[in-house]
Amino acid sequence: MFDELINELEQKSKEAIKTNEGDYIENNLLHCGKCHTPKQCEVIICGKLRRPYCLCKCESERVKAEEQEKKRREREARIAKRIEIAFDDSTMREMTFAKDDKLNPKLSNAFEKYVEDFAAMRDRGQGLLLFGEVGCGKTYYAAAIANALLDRGYSVRFTNFARIANELGATFDKQEIFDELNSYSLLVLDDLAAERKTEYMAEVVYNVIDARYRAGLPVIITTNLTREELLYPATITERRIYDRILEKCVAVEVKNENRRQKDLGKSQKEMRKFLGL
Repeated sequence: MFDELINELEQKSKEAIKTNEGDYIENNLLHCGKCHTPKQCEVIICGKLRRPYCLCKCESERVKAEEQEKKRREREARIAKRIEIAFDDSTMREMTFAKDDKLNPKLSNAFEKYVEDFAAMRDRGQGLLLFGEVGCGKTYYAAAIANALLDRGYSVRFTNFARIANELGATFDKQEIFDELNSYSLLVLDDLAAERKTEYMAEVVYNVIDARYRAGLPVIITTNLTREELLYPATITERRIYDRILEKCVAVEVKNENRRQKDLGKSQKEMRKFLGL
């Protein structure tokens, strides 16, 4: 019975090995005519010499290359899927460090370093709080970080509290939403304090921040709040939220020329020229 099993395995190995014109026999073993390495090996099983078939060098390299290509395609597919669900606004995929105007190289370098050291940042649950005036580039920097991490294979979600509140309102299983938000390596929350000032919304903001805090996961937050508003909030609820944020997020003030006004001025000038005004 055992002998029959060995014979069957030996036959299957023969069927699995592709033979080509130019292959030849040397020392009682089949050799590849291309790389001149054996397609058979000798083994002794239960005192009996066997010559099962095996991969020659070039065939082994081909199989290895195919496996690597398969893994590459699978990785690209995973990244593509992550990108698809990462942004609520697909135009943010264009906000990258490569397209950064470097108006503030110190900030650009700091945020690129955050990406470089993200594995350590993630382990420490270390996030960022980008605050500053409207149009100074906070969202762009946050999206550039998100895009860079997506390209490195990390899972990222870029959203805002208003959208999260809508998702919570549309489901009975609210814990499922919080679990989903905690499934990402990085959560980016854009425009804190732009949401409606209601007790319910304040609880949504706190619960999202607190869930990431308790899970030890990093979050990047952008806001138009001033330093004074962050340090000296007007209400107890806001203090609960901001204390949580400042405990795990490095506060970075973003000071740049107002990009939106600059872009608006450029487009206005181009359009007036086109119209002959």
